[in-house]
Amino acid sequence: GVVGRSRSYEDLVAATTEMQLGGRLAVRVLNLETLIAVKEEVADQKDLAMLPIVRRTLEAAQHI
Repeated sequence: GVVGRSRSYEDLVAATTEMQLGGRLAVRVLNLETLIAVKEEVADQKDLAMLPIVRRTLEAAQHI
């Protein structure tokens, strides 16, 4: 599978952080900058609707 403009797991893994869920399960999540870029690339209605929220979250995180 690919994300956005044909970004593979290998393309994106450097832009992720590993998070532990429930002690046993580890998942990788995109950093906010990359998530914004991917949502802009996909540009479907749902992704575009979420962009202002993700941008505000990134801005707030940078002021911490």
